[in-house]
Amino acid sequence: MDDNLFIEYINSPYEEPQDMLPKIDETMLTDMESSLETDFKNEYQHEDVTSILESIEYIRIYCRNFPCFNGFDYQPLQAPFAYYRSREIYLKELPFTEDGFYKFTYIQDAIKS
Repeated sequence: MDDNLFIEYINSPYEEPQDMLPKIDETMLTDMESSLETDFKNEYQHEDVTSILESIEYIRIYCRNFPCFNGFDYQPLQAPFAYYRSREIYLKELPFTEDGFYKFTYIQDAIKS
């Protein structure tokens, strides 16, 4: 391959072939997610479930938009709920408190953008 062809190849935008991704039955995914949400609500029935679901909605949106992400043990419909169940572990590893996170305006502005 000569230099010009190589440069053209490198600079060409990559387009993933659409026929490689499996067709997704949106109704089935919605039903499955509703079932997982119902189980989650039953598990956390003594807490403010609405607030919890609002706090993980950004994860749910990502998982709905990228259900075929090929991550380690990635289960897109369960990922938001699994994250919430593990969040205490993640919070302990952070160098600041949850309250400090919400008061850190630089991070909050970045999240809202």
